[in-house]
Amino acid sequence: MKYTLTLLFLALGFIDIKACTIIIGYKNGQVLVGNNEDWYHSDAKYWFEKPENPEENYAAYFFGFEGEGRFAQGGVNESGLMFDGTAVTRIEINRDHVREHELKAAPVHLFKNILKRCRTIEEAEAMIKPLFIPYIRSAQVVIVDANAGYLVVKPNGITQKGHLSDGEFKVITNFHLEDFESRNYTCYRYDLAISRLEKHFENSLTEFEGLLSSVHQEYPGATVYSNIFDLTAATCNLYYNAVFDEKITLDFEGSISENPVPLEEGLFKKRMIEALIKAHKKGGAAEAADYFTAERNHTTGSVYQVDAQQLIDLGEYLYRQGEVGDYQYILNFAGSTFPQDERVVLALGKSNLRNGRIDAALEAFARTLEIDPENYWAGRLLEAYSDQRECATEFSLKGYENASSVLLYGNFNEWRGFDNACRLVDGTWTTCVSTREKELQYRFKVDGEWVEDPANPSSQKLRNGLKVSVKSMD
Repeated sequence: MKYTLTLLFLALGFIDIKACTIIIGYKNGQVLVGNNEDWYHSDAKYWFEKPENPEENYAAYFFGFEGEGRFAQGGVNESGLMFDGTAVTRIEINRDHVREHELKAAPVHLFKNILKRCRTIEEAEAMIKPLFIPYIRSAQVVIVDANAGYLVVKPNGITQKGHLSDGEFKVITNFHLEDFESRNYTCYRYDLAISRLEKHFENSLTEFEGLLSSVHQEYPGATVYSNIFDLTAATCNLYYNAVFDEKITLDFEGSISENPVPLEEGLFKKRMIEALIKAHKKGGAAEAADYFTAERNHTTGSVYQVDAQQLIDLGEYLYRQGEVGDYQYILNFAGSTFPQDERVVLALGKSNLRNGRIDAALEAFARTLEIDPENYWAGRLLEAYSDQRECATEFSLKGYENASSVLLYGNFNEWRGFDNACRLVDGTWTTCVSTREKELQYRFKVDGEWVEDPANPSSQKLRNGLKVSVKSMD
């Protein structure tokens, strides 16, 4: 979770990027915490710090990104206390609260200091109480101990404290937890993780790997690394680029280097996206495909992670750059190279939605489920476009009968248009939306061009200045 910049607007138009997922589980005396760290760069690293002065009691591992002076995005100490965080909408400092309680501004390395000094959330709470934390205005930080106790910390202090009972779990993503009671949130990752845990919860390493895999983010703003902390044993399994069949286990035994260790090129193979983009700029989609094939066939082994996800990432990049033809070329190449990879079949289904070929998309989603019956997105999209039930909220667009594709982007689908590809019925493009949002912000995309709703005079500007249509729900 990046504290310094959580709102980025992509070439897609306007997207409030949501970063990171935290899953806490407690069962049979074991406390596990899973975390996906989502960001735009691959320069992640970890490092080890010993106690350095009489106030510090514990050694700790920390995780972060290059160029931050060892500013930690998360970490775990030898007593089984960890922290990490998720991005949320901006929180203003309550100046009256600060003055009334005579709070002081927290030091930049507050959470590092907590791990080096504290064993439990109660000890962490004592350190946080006299402070306000101005540098996490777009984040909520989660602290968990080996007793299954947890704190949720925001700029004005602690907002939640609790202990999980045996057999309980907790999921934290990118909405303020206070919004949960009113159901005023939209986060597919939260809903997905909760739905899986409610069906079956065993609190195992394998289960958490599957959970983190199912909610990982794709390029851009992809999951860079993942942690699964066993707080009971004070260990951490570390994964890179959402690949969960390769891991490094960190513990506090033996000789440990205190030098920062880069994840990419140091522990894991490199992501390929930048090299593929360079090849595309040099010679187009065919050049990128040839480069991928050459690396895949490298006799001594490539320095890159050469798998289907790299082509999917390139395809997303090209689509967002408006290179629709090359986007389709790369996905078709991925389909011929990895015909049984469910990620590729799913991506081809999404491309069919983007091109208005809904029947072909349904076939792709059904095939994805044949390969992987647990694939969340295939199941969700297949149900959405096969469902003949009464529409909850219908959106329609007239006047574009000759268009080949109309997508609906909005705050109700986290600005992912493939969730709401429109059907052309009697000259009108329509789609159905089910949401808890009370105010719907949206725009149509017609053959790659943004279009406001001509039938709706109500509009507003987003924080980046872009104008969107607005529909209020009763």
